[in-house]
Amino acid sequence: PPLLFAGLAALFLPLLVGGGENLIIFVGEKPVAIGALVLLLVLKYLFAQYSTVAAIPGGLLMPILCLGALWGRTWAELGVAVFSPAGMLSPDIAQPWVLFGMVAYFAATVRAPLTGIALVTEMSGAYTCLPGSLLAGYVAAAVANGLRCPPIYDSLKARIRL
Repeated sequence: PPLLFAGLAALFLPLLVGGGENLIIFVGEKPVAIGALVLLLVLKYLFAQYSTVAAIPGGLLMPILCLGALWGRTWAELGVAVFSPAGMLSPDIAQPWVLFGMVAYFAATVRAPLTGIALVTEMSGAYTCLPGSLLAGYVAAAVANGLRCPPIYDSLKARIRL
């Protein structure tokens, strides 16, 4: 069943499978409606969970970055929808928010904000987004710590039985 599900996803929704680089580039560069972003976010999350439970090798880093990119773009589009009619936000804000989402999701999940900031900044080359990335990473890590959510690698380590 996992192979069949992955094959159908690759056939009908190729952005959901693979390394995730194409999905990140897609949401960073193409105009995407809020509904489509939410659908992609839910489907990518479910596919990542299914892959993990079914023990399909899919990694952990790229799904985290993909989900973060989708969250960031979704928040950017929501902000534009609310504040753009009043002239308070430009529709061109999407790309930095994709990066902020990647940093924030990584920092909240792994609990390593500086690593997330360095990783996303180095991958994107967007050094002008560094102040926003610092804010997003530290706020996300602080919220996750405040909610007492364990970091993902600690959770995985606890599952290993020696």
